[in-house]
Amino acid sequence: MTRNIALIFIFLIGFVSSIFGQVNPNHIYVSGYTRSDGTVVKPYYRTASNSTNIDNFSTVGNTNPYTGKAGWVPRDDNYAYNYFSSKSTSTRNKSVKTYRKTEKIKNYGSQKQWIKNKLYRYAKKSLKKDKSYNKSLRSETKKQRRVAKKNKALTVENRSNGWYNINFARTAEINKKAENLLLERQVLIENGKIIKYIGSENMVYDVYDFRKSGSGYEVKIIFPDNSISKVYFKVFLYQEEPLKNTPEFDYPSVVFFYVTESNNGGEISLVLESKDKVYWGGFMDEYWNEMPDCQTTKNVIKFYLPKGNYTFYAENNKSLWSNSLVVNKYCQGMRLTYK
Repeated sequence: MTRNIALIFIFLIGFVSSIFGQVNPNHIYVSGYTRSDGTVVKPYYRTASNSTNIDNFSTVGNTNPYTGKAGWVPRDDNYAYNYFSSKSTSTRNKSVKTYRKTEKIKNYGSQKQWIKNKLYRYAKKSLKKDKSYNKSLRSETKKQRRVAKKNKALTVENRSNGWYNINFARTAEINKKAENLLLERQVLIENGKIIKYIGSENMVYDVYDFRKSGSGYEVKIIFPDNSISKVYFKVFLYQEEPLKNTPEFDYPSVVFFYVTESNNGGEISLVLESKDKVYWGGFMDEYWNEMPDCQTTKNVIKFYLPKGNYTFYAENNKSLWSNSLVVNKYCQGMRLTYK
């Protein structure tokens, strides 16, 4: 009888939760770590990120199934981004035209000379900055090759839990030639597995999968929009003992650019720059009739960036965009508009 009452009670909890809460069914395990101030953060689960907080564990009406703690954060009932939305308060009661597909940007007409001239000035500054950055990559590669020559590659298994310096091997195109680079990075090892990776600019990623490959390991990471890296990259462990101090790191932000109308100028190319680095975004040749979100992978130009100040410029045969950008949120959408 007691068991039946307990089962009924559990059922009622689930039933009530289904009425008043809507928790995201996609959960992500976050490994514990120690902050730079010495604070220990225990391992925990969180909901997969998306454009609303309605389905978060911490939102009012929801309950964390792992801790039993009730949500306390007010519901947003809205997209979290700072750009136009057919679901935003300002347009909620208006008739908004929406579609479920993108459409091709038409391409005709010649590029204006003033766009060419201005792009040339931008390009000169970008090339100078890019040259300086590539020089630093080559310098670091020389250093890490000496480290690799001095220290033999080690196995992850039976290694103590903690953060380790590793060599990260990658191929990059510099001055139109492919160069093999070797850079210092960090990984977190727990129970004989690589579970986190700190990449360029101290951005940390969860590791989706790793496997032994020769004297090193091949690793796939999870990006902050929950997509998985398409290819494995190579890392080599050379430290016997973990680092005494936890390296500094921050989670990257997702920044994506998109357009919502065609200006008959053809495909759009976009470049984004920080103080020291140039990020080539590629091309975009379709426009949206609905709002893309953080998980959108096609027909947007997307970056994973550390928080900070940036500038960007984009162009096609008819328009030129240039503006500053402050990255300070988990996900930011930037709509390029025509004047």
